[in-house]
Amino acid sequence: MLSQEPISLRFLKKSDLEFLYKIENDKSLWRYGGEKKTYSRDELLTYIENSDLSIKKIKQFRFVIDYNDSAIGFIDL
Repeated sequence: MLSQEPISLRFLKKSDLEFLYKIENDKSLWRYGGEKKTYSRDELLTYIENSDLSIKKIKQFRFVIDYNDSAIGFIDL
């Protein structure tokens, strides 16, 4: 985890599912990403469960941006 209080970057965890679902399926945000489709909770849960795979397999890292221990966004590298 990278941290500069009160902001930190961390890996995804299962408790992020509802926030991830809300962000990924918000059509007003699609212009900022490469994918333009809705995702089911099952698809996103599988994504979270596999987020610790090698970067060679998944081709990106996704971090959760936390502010005062609350998720406020994501960043993909």
